[in-house]
Amino acid sequence: MLPFYLLTLAATIQAHDLLPGSCNFESNTCGYTSDPDFTSWTLHKDGRFVSVEAAVSDDQEDQIGADGGPQSETSGVLLSPALEQGEWSCLRLVYQISGSGSLEVLQSTEGKSFDRPLWSSQAPSDSWVISSMDLQNTTEPYKVVIEAKPGPSAGSSVAVFEIHITPGVLPGL
Repeated sequence: MLPFYLLTLAATIQAHDLLPGSCNFESNTCGYTSDPDFTSWTLHKDGRFVSVEAAVSDDQEDQIGADGGPQSETSGVLLSPALEQGEWSCLRLVYQISGSGSLEVLQSTEGKSFDRPLWSSQAPSDSWVISSMDLQNTTEPYKVVIEAKPGPSAGSSVAVFEIHITPGVLPGL
């Protein structure tokens, strides 16, 4: 009984340590929005995640089979609400890349020309994967930018299940 109690206590403490910008996509996107210049992310109410799927039309599939030529790239950009954290924090991302594709996380500070890359992956998986990265302290408001590029084949998608931001840096760094 004691191990169960300790596990429940640890989960409760961790839930209270979540910082703004955290989201489990249970009923909404927690202020995260799709950049209108890119393909929209879809909130799946039954699965509690957001995703971008490959846009392959019947015409494109015919073209792929005919000449194997280049396909138009689908790209979705998810933007966090404006965040302000004067101390270092840790972002934990639970995601899945189905088929083929890529996922990149960046930190964007208003007024700066370039976003700061935090992490990226092109490794497909059959289940949810967890990745953690540090968010550098800053005195300026910033946004977390999540860019998904599902591969060109039908069935390819990139999904995000949850985003947790907690105080402090990753353990061991």
